[in-house]
Amino acid sequence: RKFFQRMRGLTQRGATVLLLGHTNKHPAPDGKWVFEGVGDVRTDVDELIYIYATPKDARGKVTLTMTPDKVRCSVREATFELDTRAMTVQALEEVIDVAAQNEARKQMEADQPVIACISSLLKDGAMQYTALVSKAHEMLKPECSRATVKRVLDHYLSTDPAHPTALWIETRLRENNTRLITLNLTRNAP
Repeated sequence: RKFFQRMRGLTQRGATVLLLGHTNKHPAPDGKWVFEGVGDVRTDVDELIYIYATPKDARGKVTLTMTPDKVRCSVREATFELDTRAMTVQALEEVIDVAAQNEARKQMEADQPVIACISSLLKDGAMQYTALVSKAHEMLKPECSRATVKRVLDHYLSTDPAHPTALWIETRLRENNTRLITLNLTRNAP
């Protein structure tokens, strides 16, 4: 408590005090970080900002989004790109939902065995939806249920090749309302 009284005294004299801390290791069900630490910190600070970061990519870049949680002045969400090789930071014009990107990346990693199986089945050409589900389930059981195969297929399936998560493309044929599935060649190009 004395520490915060001293910090408040400094801010009343015009100083800015920046405290860095960490969050709980596991986000809340809504994907947001959970403050971890002494309750006085959350109570006494004027601004509480969480930083969400992507893993470093092959170019050595990290995307950081700063998301205000407690604000007393006009602080707004902002995204930055950190170049770890050049040690530079650049503000981006658009805010990127890094937490959602990280969740999508984790989900794709968890789905990888099913994704690999479905993609291998489609490498020689199109397959009808129900036949694809049956064949993939047959190859993946007992580790993977039919429902899981369908969930993964549906999640990464689109009629639009430009859709950001589309690994496979669906074409509906008039004959028997057939759902024909192919690889998304714009995403799966060699």
